[in-house]
Amino acid sequence: MSIPSVSWQARAGCRHPGDRELFFGAWDEKPEDRAGREIAAKAVCILCPVKRECLTLAVLTPIRFGVWGGTGEDERALIRRRWLRRQQQGGRAA
Repeated sequence: MSIPSVSWQARAGCRHPGDRELFFGAWDEKPEDRAGREIAAKAVCILCPVKRECLTLAVLTPIRFGVWGGTGEDERALIRRRWLRRQQQGGRAA
């Protein structure tokens, strides 16, 4: 599996300084704080012109932490498991 190009990142909606805290929580973040932060981060992703590329990178590499392509950590883990299952069954990639 090759790592996708990341040239699209220059057009990402989250590229501004200070966005890191919105997309990546502290290791000791409370669940209710995480939920609110992820909602705010995903709102940025909704309008992002490179959302699909971002999600593809996060699923294929796999990137474990943060909000990528409008998905949280648990959502990406589910997407990746489904994708891997299809690959093992000889199905098509998502």
